[in-house]
Amino acid sequence: MVLAMFGSTLGFVVMNAFPEEKKQEQKIDFIVNHTLGQEAKDDYMKRGFTLMEFRYKEGCCEDLLIYVDSIPNIDDFKVQDVPQVITQKIFTDTETPYVFVESAYGSGMRNVSTLSDVFNALCLVMVFPPTECGAAKINWTESNRTSLNITV
Repeated sequence: MVLAMFGSTLGFVVMNAFPEEKKQEQKIDFIVNHTLGQEAKDDYMKRGFTLMEFRYKEGCCEDLLIYVDSIPNIDDFKVQDVPQVITQKIFTDTETPYVFVESAYGSGMRNVSTLSDVFNALCLVMVFPPTECGAAKINWTESNRTSLNITV
């Protein structure tokens, strides 16, 4: 028994003397000013991230730009304190800004003119959507039900 204890202690010491090389964690840029390559997009989506392309004309929509830049810092868009949205800000010549969002759950494109438009576009495909996304769906459903005279 003493020999077994000595052996396990020796094994522990040897194992800790030569630790495995740990993978260096890849630094993630949550906001980039270019389109990501397909390989990077696929990698991020496999890891549970939601991708958003924000396309806008230079000089437009300052309020939307401020909101888009703040998304990594908004707690509702984080899971265990890690942002879950990778934003690609891209200049375009189109008059109306729009977002293209995609994740493992799907993709969609939407013209945006308000902060709510951006938020709702993200709600469509986020792997871990904020609870406010559910409230927005209920409100949307209720308003459509009322306007179409549908009763439950």
